[in-house]
Amino acid sequence: MAKEFGYLDKYGILHAHPVEETAKKYAGWNGKVAPTELAEDGGYIKLHGETVFAYADEKKVLIGGNTIDHGGREVKFEELPGELKELLIAVGF
Repeated sequence: MAKEFGYLDKYGILHAHPVEETAKKYAGWNGKVAPTELAEDGGYIKLHGETVFAYADEKKVLIGGNTIDHGGREVKFEELPGELKELLIAVGF
């Protein structure tokens, strides 16, 4: 059973919430919600203790910060761990 539900907000930014109905409410990009076992903190997916910022409109994933200037490292989609890739595909990234 999923701990969280991933979705893209109205700006196309990946978020997660533990309540499926709440995730559906805020899935404004395309209405898609997908269950995940990935951890969430403050509405964002955490991967190995670092926050994941995924931007659908730019097809960009940053880990550790929301911009390069704020400590984020851009990671190519092909290099992401399988579970994160699966979530992004499921929510329509």
